[in-house]
Amino acid sequence: MMATDNLRPVEALYLLDEAGKEEMNTETGLAASLVYLGVNGYITPQNKGFSLTTKGQHDRLMLRPYETKMLDCIDKKHPEGLVNILYKPDFRHEATQNGFFRTEKTRKSLWVFKWNSTSHTPTGKFNQAIGELDDLRKEIETASQRQDSLTPDKMAMAYAFPSLALSDGFRRYASEVVGAVEASQIAAQTAMMNAVYIAVILPGFMNSSR
Repeated sequence: MMATDNLRPVEALYLLDEAGKEEMNTETGLAASLVYLGVNGYITPQNKGFSLTTKGQHDRLMLRPYETKMLDCIDKKHPEGLVNILYKPDFRHEATQNGFFRTEKTRKSLWVFKWNSTSHTPTGKFNQAIGELDDLRKEIETASQRQDSLTPDKMAMAYAFPSLALSDGFRRYASEVVGAVEASQIAAQTAMMNAVYIAVILPGFMNSSR
């Protein structure tokens, strides 16, 4: 049995990120998650985004919790919510539960303060998985160079390798969603700063100049 059996593309991406071979961020993680849902028939392209298929609406038993949350966001036409679903600590917890890491607790202290610290150490299964993913990357690169076709599952797993620079609807959609969220956050921060200036700083300045 292979160590990567049953891994989703985004879960493989997380392991590769931990190994320092790829970078998992909001955009790459979102694209890797969306492609799995698309290839397996849970979502379908619609206008500039996605909509749920009948399977995505009614047949979710085999999905991870984060995938179900993503479908809910897509169904509610709330793409911005997608960026708040994927967190590395959640993937670390699941990877540990599945034997890719083992936890080690150590007692630390600083002056009179004492606390427990937990570290996650890669296991042999982790190293095996990284080796299998390295082989998969070579297979995908070779197929791309030869213009050979890949199975749908391997097409989806290609998104575990952002450095391959794939570009299609899933990656573009993820980039647009992340960009929109970042723009709204900047606008909100600017509005808050302006409000503080008007409510606090400006009155104080006016009073001091009298």
